[in-house]
Amino acid sequence: MLSEAFWQAAMGIDLAALLGAARPRETSGSNTVNRYGFQANIGIMKAVELREDGQEFSLVFDIYDDLIVLDSLSAPSEISLYQIKSKEPGEWSIADLCRKVGKTSPRSIVSRLFAHTAVFGSTLIETGFITNAPYSISLANGENSAPTRHRIEAREIHADELAVISKAVLADIDPADVPSWLPKLVLIRTTMGVHGQEMVVKGRLVEHFEKLGVAGGLNITGVYETLHAAVVQRIGYSQEETDQPEVFRRKSLSRSDIDELISRAAATRRTFLADWDIIHTDLAAAGIGTLEIIRCKTHAIAYRLSRETGESNAARLAKHIRVWKEANLAAIDGCATISQLIAVFKASLSDNFGYGARELNGALIVEAYEAINETT
Repeated sequence: MLSEAFWQAAMGIDLAALLGAARPRETSGSNTVNRYGFQANIGIMKAVELREDGQEFSLVFDIYDDLIVLDSLSAPSEISLYQIKSKEPGEWSIADLCRKVGKTSPRSIVSRLFAHTAVFGSTLIETGFITNAPYSISLANGENSAPTRHRIEAREIHADELAVISKAVLADIDPADVPSWLPKLVLIRTTMGVHGQEMVVKGRLVEHFEKLGVAGGLNITGVYETLHAAVVQRIGYSQEETDQPEVFRRKSLSRSDIDELISRAAATRRTFLADWDIIHTDLAAAGIGTLEIIRCKTHAIAYRLSRETGESNAARLAKHIRVWKEANLAAIDGCATISQLIAVFKASLSDNFGYGARELNGALIVEAYEAINETT
């Protein structure tokens, strides 16, 4: 979560004022359903890239732009922002990037990217446009950009094309120091197309883990589905009637968050559902009625999904249980049944982590089952 102290120190304004200047995201038609999938997959690819480079980072989705990259979660000092748009068929020209759309200024892609300079100042490192389609742009060396080019920096673009960009920005924002901003402008073409995105991202994940020497036996599908669900959840989180620090917490993924999601998803292990008959018998023997057991199962499934997608309450509870388990292995070994271990876990809690009684029981069924399997 971004602290108010960071925004005040690094940007000279408080978090409330910064969020107040943000424009709402588009929420209609294909820009909701289709964009989410492409945007989520781009987010995963960016996370893999940064993770592979060994960088500390935090990704923030769909606030000021489609994707924000911060250099740190605890003490960020640099920020990059990206617009993400898919296109099929066709290509992107400078005219496309400068075309006015909508009724509210800034109205073009380039002017919206430039507008970030007024908000973030010297902390702004890069403003980028990410797409699947090729660029058709005149370059400074007299050539036209080839479809194989996947990154074009402003310094590589022909002066005539840069003049068009400058004119488009000034039409929306005047005065505008375009020359100072241009070194921060980059046009990116992803290797991922509109179709077959899941296969491409899974392949990138395999490559990533092979480079790290940990590819063997990993559940790549589980890793992909978990990361994708976590990103989509953050893209879709509504900012309405929510305090500003909570917005950033609910819409961001730090490197440690992603490491935790990968660690959980990569493990190939039985889930509590595989042994539900045993758990059902145990709960019944503890005096829990059939209807309540059904409710517990429903809440257990919901908790496991929430935990795998990084939902905050589930993540906090899972972290508490993990820390407690490491310090109390003997207590776990001393339990003969799931119901006994649930009672032990419950006694260790200082609060309910935002859960009701039934929800908490369902969550602890999952944690107790996994704890037993980890220690056997």
